[in-house]
Formats: sequence, structure tokens, C-alpha cells
Amino acid sequence: MYCSCVRSVSTVFGCLRVPKDIDREVLDAELKGLNLLHSILWQLNQDEANVWVMDINPSGRLILRTTDKGPAVEVDPLSTIENRLNWGNEHLVVHLRDPEFHEPQEVCIIRHRLGPHCAVSDDMVSLILLGQSRWPFNETPPTLEMKALAFLSTKPSLQPPLPMSVLDREHFETINTLILLEDWRSALEELGAYARRGFVCKGWTVELTREYLERPLSMIPPGARQRYLRNPTEPTDRNFLEFAPVE
Repeated sequence: MYCSCVRSVSTVFGCLRVPKDIDREVLDAELKGLNLLHSILWQLNQDEANVWVMDINPSGRLILRTTDKGPAVEVDPLSTIENRLNWGNEHLVVHLRDPEFHEPQEVCIIRHRLGPHCAVSDDMVSLILLGQSRWPFNETPPTLEMKALAFLSTKPSLQPPLPMSVLDREHFETINTLILLEDWRSALEELGAYARRGFVCKGWTVELTREYLERPLSMIPPGARQRYLRNPTEPTDRNFLEFAPVE
């Protein structure tokens, strides 16, 4: 409920209700952020890969909603700003709408740019761009982890196009996950262990072993690989990992 000490301000997303005595600089920062958010959404709408649409919630307010894999993320720009300016609530107003639930689930996401002149609308811009980037696991808020996991399961396989046993495939699933999580050292440790097992237990040549490693190694930044090779968990890993995979 809003009292008489609140006034309405027209924005690109509709009517924003703010305190009558609000600092003009604070309000201008939020309005500027809303205009930027609207501009980015308009640009994304020109892209076939866009995952955000504008919608109307049951209260008649304009919200942003994802159309990608997994539960829909709903962002309420005006309510987010009103909560901050009227009550000092620094959370983004975000909900997850999953077909398994009758009602949308509120998600706890607190903004990062704290300060009297830091616009909460800037954090909404960051969230929109995060979704457009398919929710990278290491950058997605923990409360939206199920969105990131939905996209992890659709990433292309890094398994080599070579004959593999069930045990090989299980080992590579572990390696795939570590690479997707950008845990480079652990991924290289597992690749080294996989290479040693093939070389010692299966009689693979170094050349054949490297064929199996080529695809996953191409997904690991060269700098991360070089750091690992300077101090490998197992010194013999250098025999298999110290080569440049074909791009």
C-alpha cells in the first residue's frame, strides 16, 4: 500500500511510484538505468536467439520473462525499484515459474552495486545479459542454479569420436562437467589420470592417447594448461598434456 507521501513518475515500463522527497540524483540514476534496460531489450528483440520477452503479470504490471530452457525467470523492473526507493529493500523482484508448481516461486537475489547513487536497474541489466548468455554456471546466482543446470545438460559433448568403453564414457562425463564448470585444474588432473590408465592398462601409444585428449584439451584455455603443467599432480601428465591440440 502506498501513502500520500508517494508520487508517480512516468517511465518506459509504466508508472513508477516513489517518495515525494526522493533525491533527484538517485531517481535520475534509476530512470537512466530503466532506459538502458529498455534499449537492450529492444536490441535483443532483433536477434533470433533472444530469450527475453515483455509480459503483463496478474497485477497489470510490465515484467520480463524468459522463453528458454528450464523454468521461466520473471523480472519485475518497477517493483524492484519501488522496493528499494520506498523501503530500502535491496533485492531484485524475481520469480521462477515452473509447470510443476501452481504459483511462481520467489527467488532471493540481492543486488551487488550497493550505494546511494548506484541504480538497482543496472543489476537488472546484468541479469538480462546473464540470461542471454545461457546462464553460465559460475556466474549465475545460486538461487537460479536450476537454470544453469538446465543448460549444462544441453552443452555439446566433449567426448572424442573414438571407440569408448562404459568406464571411459563415465570418466569423460566427469571431465565434461569439470570443464563446463571451468574447474580447469581438476579437469586436467582427470585427463592425466585417464591418459595414464589408457597408456598403462590398455597399451595405447602416446599418439593414440593424445587423440583421445584432443577435443577436451581444446576447450581448456592454454594459460590454464600451462599453469598446470608447471606443477602437475602427477609429473608424467606432461607426456600426454604438453602438446597443442588441433583447433
